[in-house]
Amino acid sequence: MSFPAIARPVGDAAAAGCRYSICTLVSNPSEYGEMVESFLRAGFRPGLCEYLYCDNSRSNQLDAFAGCNAFLDSARGEYLIFCHQDVLLNFDRIDKLERIIREMDARDADWGLLGNAGGIRPGHFAVRITHAGGDERKSGKFPARVQSLDENFILIKRSASLRLSPGLHGFHFYGTELCQAAQSRGLTAWVVDFHLLHKSTGKYDASFLESYQAVCRKYRSSPVGRYIQTTCALIPVGGSWWRRDRALFLFLRGMKKNAGTSPGALEAHDLAMQSMKRWRYLLQLMLYKPAVPVFNLIRSIRKRIDKSARHP
Repeated sequence: MSFPAIARPVGDAAAAGCRYSICTLVSNPSEYGEMVESFLRAGFRPGLCEYLYCDNSRSNQLDAFAGCNAFLDSARGEYLIFCHQDVLLNFDRIDKLERIIREMDARDADWGLLGNAGGIRPGHFAVRITHAGGDERKSGKFPARVQSLDENFILIKRSASLRLSPGLHGFHFYGTELCQAAQSRGLTAWVVDFHLLHKSTGKYDASFLESYQAVCRKYRSSPVGRYIQTTCALIPVGGSWWRRDRALFLFLRGMKKNAGTSPGALEAHDLAMQSMKRWRYLLQLMLYKPAVPVFNLIRSIRKRIDKSARHP
């Protein structure tokens, strides 16, 4: 299948500005065509919007980091929407997104990015999404200020003038990098209640592990120790070996729980275990098991407090 006639390759000249630039890395033009059709049905019509794509259908012309920068350079919209080719706007429409933007302008003039899933702090997430098969997820209070955003759907203010720095490559954690770039400019990132269908849930494999290790190395030199919570991993910031081991331990636990037994997932798990050393994993496990009931109790108390605050 060819690309939709209303879409243009990234880098081609645009005639004029518009409200939204909808930017997608495409490996499957047929699936991308379904995505575009769903956006059109949801009110993202030509004239108001432009559709930009990077054609990775025959080979990877641009990875996600280089692709994001190409979109940021080429787009003419007031707002840029970075989204996966396998999302469908089966629920909320453009009028809902416009209302959310107005509400965010009134709430926080310094917002730079909006998304539908992200990490707030270690162990805490905000998510509004449905996956294929009808797995609807709605957790957190919206809008929720976050440290990172999932890449399936991210809206960026063009006036934020964001750009990803060189050094990282691949197709993972660029949403986190965009949020950190915004933070360095004094801008904020939020998860909002914009509901769509995402046909996949992502996958753990060797390339995912490589990207995770690369982004961890990047933040190792930070003088301030902390964590960045993403929707799929905890990133340690700073040079503490304990913090790195803790994050990698939780990464391995999440991989074992969520990735299944595919060959790619098993390979990634084995490689991650090798990089950590089994004795250090066992040390973290010895501390983790007794702490789980305490964490669950604290989480339960917080939920009760939040519920009573909402319904006095």
